[in-house]
Amino acid sequence: VRSLILASTTASIPLWAAETGRLRRELSPENCAVMDTLEATGRTSDPAYAAAFMEFVTKHVCRIPPPEHVLTALGRVNNALYASLWGASEFQPDGALREWDVTGQLGELHLPTLIISGEHDEATPALGAALQAGIPGAQRVIVAEAAHIGMVEQPDAYRAALTTFLAGVEGV
Repeated sequence: VRSLILASTTASIPLWAAETGRLRRELSPENCAVMDTLEATGRTSDPAYAAAFMEFVTKHVCRIPPPEHVLTALGRVNNALYASLWGASEFQPDGALREWDVTGQLGELHLPTLIISGEHDEATPALGAALQAGIPGAQRVIVAEAAHIGMVEQPDAYRAALTTFLAGVEGV
C-alpha cells in the first residue's frame, strides 16, 4: 500500500455518535420527537421513523435527489448485518462496533493520506480534523455543497480532489 484515501469516515464510533447527536439536535423538533418516541419503544423500523429520519438524510447524507444507482445500492443493504454491527438507529450505535476507537493508533500510519468528506457530511469536520490530527502529514479536502456521498453529489470536485492527491503521491 503506497497511499491511503479515507472517505467520509471516522476513527472513533463514540466521536461519530457525539457528532451525529449534535446534527440530530439541529433537526426540526417535530422529527426529533417522532424519532425519540420510536427509538424509546424499539420501533425504528416504523415507517414514521423513516419519514422523520429523511430530514437528516437530505441534509447530511445526500443533498440531491438520489440517482437510481444510489437507490439500488440502498435497497441492497443487509439490514440484519447493519443492525448487528451498528445498531437499530444511526444515532445510537449499540451494535458490535459501539466502542470501536482507533484514534490512538492513527500515528502508526506512515504513508500519504487523503481525508475527504463533504461540507454537510454526517462525517463532520470534527471527525475529519481528528483523523488529520492523528495521521502524520495527512491532507484534507472538504467538498463544497456535498454531504456523505460527495462523489455522487459533486462528482467533478470529488474526482479533481482524488486526481490531485493521486498525482502527487503516485504519479497518476
